[in-house]
Amino acid sequence: MRGALFRRWLRWTAKSLGITVGASVALTSLPSAAQDVGYRASETAPIAWREFALKVRARFHERLSADDEVMREFHRRLEEKVAATRDAQFVTLRVWVTPAGSVEYLEADGLDNDMTVSLRGILIRQEIGLRPPPDLLQPLHLKLSLSRRN
Repeated sequence: MRGALFRRWLRWTAKSLGITVGASVALTSLPSAAQDVGYRASETAPIAWREFALKVRARFHERLSADDEVMREFHRRLEEKVAATRDAQFVTLRVWVTPAGSVEYLEADGLDNDMTVSLRGILIRQEIGLRPPPDLLQPLHLKLSLSRRN
């Protein structure tokens, strides 16, 4: 009974956080970890994949919440972008993780090229703290809010 409740809670949490797990077509310029299979939404992904995606998101949140010069400059530029566009306040990341559990590569939809390069510099080689499930389809798709929470 507890396992079913936990899985239901995890599905709800992943949905409410906008986390999806999936894979896209591997391109020659992308890391070899990309697999040529169809996208798989979080609600149909195995629980181990969802747990790993939540861990990746938590690590990204920790790094993006850091109070250092790099992050202050990134947030300043991000706030300028949000103020100028007044578009949807979200960015979708496609993240590839090494078998050892560090971020190998990422792409971002919803950011210009300069901001994407900055974000790569911040998050590439970020240690996740655990290894991805061996059957995990990559890249992970993560939807992050651009607005700063108080």
